[in-house]
Formats: sequence, C-alpha cells, structure tokens
Amino acid sequence: MPLCFYTAAMPEPNSAQCPLCGQSNQCAMAAGLAPAQCWCMARPVAPEALQRLPPERRGLACICPHCARPVPAAADMIEHPISEELPCPPTTSK
Repeated sequence: MPLCFYTAAMPEPNSAQCPLCGQSNQCAMAAGLAPAQCWCMARPVAPEALQRLPPERRGLACICPHCARPVPAAADMIEHPISEELPCPPTTSK
C-alpha cells in the first residue's frame, strides 16, 4: 500500500520539493495529476524514511523516490577488501 502523505488541504509553497533533500519529489498530486500517476503508488516507501521527517513537516509534501528507499544498516553493507597489499612507507633511521 502506498504511503504517499501529500494532503491537498494542506498545501505548502514547496510541495513539489522533498522535505528531506530539497530536490523534486516527483509527486503527481503536487503537479496537479491524478494520485494513481504518482511513483509512490507503484513503489514502496520505507517507514523509516517517513520517520526521518520532523513532525511539523509531515503531511505537507511527499518525499522523493531516492529518500523513500530504506537506508541499509551498517551490517548489511558490503565491505570491499583491498585486492593488493599496499607497500609500507619507507622508514628513515639515523
């Protein structure tokens, strides 16, 4: 179920901007189109993304598709090992 939270009754001057990053939120409703045309009707919005919004900003503008993605936990991130050993810096001894 989409989690679009744009409320036509509560417009804000920047309702086409993502309140998290300031970029275009690509919201169909903010552009005057039907809600069914919005990206959030076909793609999930991570609940933690909505929780990052300050309470006073909720319900005023949709977040963008990029900010709507879940943020991977540190344990889920892939660590890329160094493929070759780096040489030790030369030492100078007197």
